Amino acid sequence: MITTIIRSNSGHIYVEDQKNVLHLEILNEQYNKDEFVQLCSTLKMFLESALIKKVKYYIIFHTDKLGVYPLSCYTIVKDTLDELKPTLEKVLHCSCVLVEPNFTSHILKFFFSIYQPVRPATVIPDVKDAPVFFARDENQNTYNL
Repeated sequence: MITTIIRSNSGHIYVEDQKNVLHLEILNEQYNKDEFVQLCSTLKMFLESALIKKVKYYIIFHTDKLGVYPLSCYTIVKDTLDELKPTLEKVLHCSCVLVEPNFTSHILKFFFSIYQPVRPATVIPDVKDAPVFFARDENQNTYNL
């Protein structure tokens, strides 16, 4: 079963309930700051709620439709992730960033070179690669909620 957390013209956050996989999907190449901030805020609230409910998640960031967004949006993402660091250490198993091999993928790889994830993370070219990464023993969060 899939549960939508929020959907806008810019993005969609939803959960595969059976697998505890949280998806954050960018839906178009047009950057809308208000919608982007709302997506980040909703992600933050969802993960803080997961801590209270004592549920752990895998995350897939679908950035394959990401356009050339301004660098300020990456600052918003980095600030959100930095704010969530204590929560992510507890509720996140690991994450995958889905990219297509294009200019945007280089920007995202650069982003992850300056942002150090608190849990294992990788860049993948196909969503089918995520379950293999998720299944690795070293990518399981053993923190006792």
